Amino acid sequence: MLQNFSYPRLLRSEAIKKIDIVTKLSHDEINSHVETLDLNEYHYSAILGSKISKEKLLNFRVEMIEHLKDLGFPDKPSAESLKVFDSKLTIYLYENLNIIPNEASKNEVWNFLTCELLPDVVKWRFFSDNKEHTKEAYIDRYLGGRRNTLQRLWWRGFTFKNLNTNKPYYFLDQLFSDDMRELEERSSLYGNQKLVNSIVLNFIEVKQFKKKTKVLPRDVLRDVIKRVLRQLPWLSFESLNLTEINNHIRDLFKLSFQSFDEEIAQPIFTSNVNNNLPNETEVFSISNQYQSKLKVLDLVSKKFKKEFIAKNPNFLTINSEDEKVSIALYISKRYPRTNQKYWYSITTKHIEFLEKNKNSHIVLGMEDKDYCFILTHKWFQERKDLFNRSLTNYGSKTHIYIEDETRENYIVRSKDNEYPLESIQEFIYPPPQNEDMNNQSIITEAELIDPAIQIIKDYGKNGISTSDLIKELRLILKPSGEDTKQLKGRSDDKFSQKVRNLKSHRKLEKQFENISFINDKYYWVHNITNEFTDKKFEIPSSIEWRQDHIIRVVKEKLPISGGQKAINQWAILKNFNNKPILEFTDEASKQTYLRSNKHKFHSERNGVPWWEQELLYCVQKKIIKITNEKGKPFVLN
Repeated sequence: MLQNFSYPRLLRSEAIKKIDIVTKLSHDEINSHVETLDLNEYHYSAILGSKISKEKLLNFRVEMIEHLKDLGFPDKPSAESLKVFDSKLTIYLYENLNIIPNEASKNEVWNFLTCELLPDVVKWRFFSDNKEHTKEAYIDRYLGGRRNTLQRLWWRGFTFKNLNTNKPYYFLDQLFSDDMRELEERSSLYGNQKLVNSIVLNFIEVKQFKKKTKVLPRDVLRDVIKRVLRQLPWLSFESLNLTEINNHIRDLFKLSFQSFDEEIAQPIFTSNVNNNLPNETEVFSISNQYQSKLKVLDLVSKKFKKEFIAKNPNFLTINSEDEKVSIALYISKRYPRTNQKYWYSITTKHIEFLEKNKNSHIVLGMEDKDYCFILTHKWFQERKDLFNRSLTNYGSKTHIYIEDETRENYIVRSKDNEYPLESIQEFIYPPPQNEDMNNQSIITEAELIDPAIQIIKDYGKNGISTSDLIKELRLILKPSGEDTKQLKGRSDDKFSQKVRNLKSHRKLEKQFENISFINDKYYWVHNITNEFTDKKFEIPSSIEWRQDHIIRVVKEKLPISGGQKAINQWAILKNFNNKPILEFTDEASKQTYLRSNKHKFHSERNGVPWWEQELLYCVQKKIIKITNEKGKPFVLN
């Protein structure tokens, strides 16, 4: 029986320091460095038995480098050598590392292998071009994680080996690194081996028959991955057997082809029995969407008083019979998630079609609605940079989301921090009935703003919660009729949801600098000024000083940059409002070093931990101020 080993583990903080050293060393200097390694300085798994010996590690390094000498190592590699590197090392690592998946899932193991044992291999693979590289680039390839030079290759071997029983590493002949990266970057998907293997096998089949279709195989793969990701919240792939998964993934590939206006060319997917006859689920899905398209197309014909005739069931772009009007028509089902209820993808090909006609429109339909949105192409072009976009091999896809949590419909401007939502009520066709349009009981969000400001101002420093704000606004505006209808599956009615939208859309804080939302309450803040004038400042590190000085939260920090990590940091800091700085720094350092919180916080910058960075940033941005116990503000030097 093959023996598996426990490997030395190098902590992330130590590995980051090592990167600065080893990237400057030559191959010969690395050899000397490895010879002097003391394995007693590292910690190991507490549950695995045998620790790997230094002799075995050194032998592993020698064998690895012998394999790479055929590719020119340590001399500057050719482009062809770099292409072969991944496939050659995938096989060697998986066959010779003798490591179990649990141990291989620990990033500290790979920190050791790339920063201590084989740093010159990493440098040769990714940094041999003598160019300047960012710190983030080095961290990506040296530190443990899905982009680590060696870790990603070992997991490829573990995940994809034996797809073909006659050829264990069949996948290396069929897939490029970029193909596998499409799956590796999706951690929620990559952990299900049966699901990933099913996607890969179908994708290989598509690639083998790529001459039978115009659409690029990798575009189909990306589209299928998106479809699977959208299903993960409600479909448990783990509970399906292999046959069920394969059938389901095959159906998604077929639907993906159809979304590209592409009929599935035979003999793709020949392994299905009676593949000329789609299964019941596929017939229902295609028929349902096709019927929705025809329904919306009929609305478009009435709107423009022109004939639009669909020539095939997969149409997306179409001209009127007199060719005076062009449309791109999309249908979305309702997705069971908060806010973004309908999703559409507009490709470069569709935009090029619309640009040929001055009178062109984008039509957004919904499977569960009797109306659609008819947007002018000009309106879309003016806003295209505000939407999320993904690159494809033939251009790009612009992603459109519609939110309809209340009676009003909004388009989500994903890249607009000031005004993330824009009403598209004016584009509804057919328009709502006159009786609805004139119904005085319907209150818009715009009508909520002025009375909400006055209420918040009246409450002043005492603050008012969103629940109390809803009660106060009810007394003033007296909602009735449609606004008092309860939302499906919610305790809120439509009026209360509109008031809550003022917070979720940040309409009050962004437009009025005196309004701050702190600890679940709105406050009216007078005369916010910056107490700090010096650009270079430092918070004293004295324990006594930090115990005597208090954090005062002035306003909520907006998560406009930094992603989830920035949100996690602020979530901790704001809990220490009116508490000593020392309590915050103690808690922040404790949370950072918990194993369960690994990678949740920003790393050190020039030796300054994230909690000190956060304090300084929030002081500069007037998000917090520091005072002593008597309330006197402290000016940082």
